[in-house]
Amino acid sequence: MVNYMEKLLTKIKKDIGPSQDFIFKEMRFLDKKITLIYSEVITSTKLINDFILKPILNAESEKVLVPDVYEKIYSILPDNNIKKAKEYKEISTYLYNGFCILIVDEKALAIEVREDLSRGINDPTNEPALQGP
Repeated sequence: MVNYMEKLLTKIKKDIGPSQDFIFKEMRFLDKKITLIYSEVITSTKLINDFILKPILNAESEKVLVPDVYEKIYSILPDNNIKKAKEYKEISTYLYNGFCILIVDEKALAIEVREDLSRGINDPTNEPALQGP
C-alpha cells in the first residue's frame, strides 16, 4: 500500500522531471521517516542547516517520545515563515518560490529559506575575457 508521502514524492518528482536542482533528503526523526525537499538554486543551504536541520538534530538527541512528530517539528523550528501546507498545489507553489518542504506522515510544512538573489553580476574568475587588438 502506497502512503501519502510516497504519492506526494512521486508526483513532485514527475512534475520536476530530470532537473538536478531539487534535493530530496530523507531522514528519521523519533523513529518517523521525514523528507526534506528544496531547490538548490533558490534556497539557502545555510538557512536550511541552521534553522531546520540543527533544531531537528538537537531535538532528536533528546530522545523524548512525543505523540505527534509533526507538531513537535513545528514547535521546535524558529518562527521565521512556516506554513502548514495541505494541498499539492500549495506545496508546489511554495517549492518553486524559495520554500523548503518538510513532509511528515500525511502532513507537510513549507518553511521559507529563500536565497538572496539580489547580488550583482561578478566578473568571471575562471574565464577571463579575451580582448582583441
